[in-house]
Amino acid sequence: MSYDNSTETFTVEEVEAMFREAVPVKSSAVREVRRHGDYFIKFDRRSNHGFAREFATARRLREAGLPVVNHLFCGRGADGNYLVTGSFADSVAVDEFLRHELPDMAFFETIADLAKSLLAKGFLHSDFHLGNLLYNTRSRTFALVDVRQVRQMPLWLLNNLPESSRFHVLTEFRGVLRRGELLQLFRRVGITGPGKFYEDMLSADNAAIRDEWPRRRKQILSGYPKFTRKENGVLYNSRADDAEIAAAVKIPGGKAVFLAGFFLDLVQIPHRKLVKFDPAANQTYAESECKNPPGGESAIEMMQRLNFYDIPTAPSDWRDSGRGLPHLNALSRVAGEPFILEE
Repeated sequence: MSYDNSTETFTVEEVEAMFREAVPVKSSAVREVRRHGDYFIKFDRRSNHGFAREFATARRLREAGLPVVNHLFCGRGADGNYLVTGSFADSVAVDEFLRHELPDMAFFETIADLAKSLLAKGFLHSDFHLGNLLYNTRSRTFALVDVRQVRQMPLWLLNNLPESSRFHVLTEFRGVLRRGELLQLFRRVGITGPGKFYEDMLSADNAAIRDEWPRRRKQILSGYPKFTRKENGVLYNSRADDAEIAAAVKIPGGKAVFLAGFFLDLVQIPHRKLVKFDPAANQTYAESECKNPPGGESAIEMMQRLNFYDIPTAPSDWRDSGRGLPHLNALSRVAGEPFILEE
């Protein structure tokens, strides 16, 4: 057995034993992630797995004083390649945290400062999204995870890259922040022309979502762990917990409405959470009925975002979520779009 790189923390035999006992987190045909106590173990059968690069990158980030989860082992076992990282105690991925909490602007400013600091120290994270950033809810600190797409390069080259490549992670806050708040963050990191950056961001992202939606739709309906899980023929939102599933209520509409919810997730427009879909009954279930008053004028910005897809809505279709942006309650509007169901 050969080693790509490792610390003295584990032997490959110990890692293989831990992996056999660990709890599955997500998997594909060639890669799997499992959790064993305070450790996450990645396994990949391919020769070009990239674990050695990720392990070395994590070390360079840590040496540069940037927050990253501890990478403890990287090596090859009998059946494939392993990477072991430590857990970030009391933490949750930022995208998941924002589904339940709306922190003050200081929270978002800290992440903006981290994005700026990465660049200032010569690192470009080409896959920097809110699922790759963990937040410790006790210490209120952050740590990067899954850093295989981080590259170190000369500052002159970094500074000549498009701002959309350098600061794309900040655009992911549009699911919880209004346009004015986003512009505040853009100014903080030194983006020139924040207003134009915002408009270009929406145009580019929405064009990309149109292109990738057919692939996402197939993944959702097949029970791909990143989006849904399939149990006894029923599809469950992969992010729904037991309490949310137990409290779910029937809503009008079947498969198209279920898919519409995931489409809105991609567009980052808040809406009622779709909890599960029963194909046999063509029945969709969602979180409990939203009883807050209509979103009114606060829904105008969200309506304008849907205009990119020629989806008409009215202020009465939205509900005040009580946490910043309104939620779209009339999911049938999106479900009626042909591209939602087209194969």
